[in-house]
Amino acid sequence: MKSNRVNITGVILGVVILAGMLIPLVLMQSVVDSDGAAMILDRQTEALPFHEATDTEQFLAVLSGYVFKTTYSVLAFLLVIVLWRSRAGDLTALRWAMLFFFVGENCCTVNYLVFAETSLLFEMLHSYGMLLCFAFTTYAIVEGVDNRIVHISDPEERCGAMQLCGRCIKHAEVPCGLRRVFYLVILAMMVVCGMLLTADVHTNAYNAEIYGMDFTYCNPMAYQLYELVFCPIAALVMLAVSFVMLLGGKMKAAKMALAGGFGALGFGALRMILAGAYSQRMVYFIFWEETSELLFILGVCCVLWIFRRRLFDKSTHVN
Repeated sequence: MKSNRVNITGVILGVVILAGMLIPLVLMQSVVDSDGAAMILDRQTEALPFHEATDTEQFLAVLSGYVFKTTYSVLAFLLVIVLWRSRAGDLTALRWAMLFFFVGENCCTVNYLVFAETSLLFEMLHSYGMLLCFAFTTYAIVEGVDNRIVHISDPEERCGAMQLCGRCIKHAEVPCGLRRVFYLVILAMMVVCGMLLTADVHTNAYNAEIYGMDFTYCNPMAYQLYELVFCPIAALVMLAVSFVMLLGGKMKAAKMALAGGFGALGFGALRMILAGAYSQRMVYFIFWEETSELLFILGVCCVLWIFRRRLFDKSTHVN
């Protein structure tokens, strides 16, 4: 019976993920049909202003676009292989995170090499892959901390916050301290969603030359509306679901919804920060995005290596 419940949950999750891909695609297409980004996506870029890229900017563009992207894509694929047979909940979630990361980044590569960054579909797949990577990584962290360190969900294990709370809900009629903290965290994240919904949209676009090759830097409104409208609204919905599930004592569902909400909010917030800081120097937008992704993958590799003996020890298997 348990395996059937797990399979049904997996099917429902898959349907939700696939359905979620349709909403931003429709949103992006409707905006592109009516705003100046259509000129970029239709390759009509001659009228755009020309910004001369410095030697440093040209070097950083090549370094991030070819060296960093290739490095973290290969590492992400290797992590998928390493984690392929893992059955622990946190490692399984991390495997999916790495898979979504790998697929999303390769969609970005295809968009650049094949479509000269004019494909709405592949950019949407890139963004959605990153959103799902954020979400599954968050779930892996929450699940790992819970099952391996804190043990808040396991009614048989002593909670790691016992020294802080004094009395535990597992053994007495008292409120759970950690749950009350999560209520505050969820509500705070819901408030932060307003930061994205009220952010400015930057429509700057210009041509540049990178080592003799023409390149158009642009962050179309359609992409920004995905990050500043769809992401925070999706986050609000998922966080509200997490809050309700937590109130009902459904910890597993609450953690999944929390991860989904943080994934949407985290991805949108990262893009908002980069777009706001580097709207006039978009080579740095790309450089710092690629650098943060490289640091993320290297961080995952380091954590798995440091704790490899316990994480991959079958005798310490954690569901």
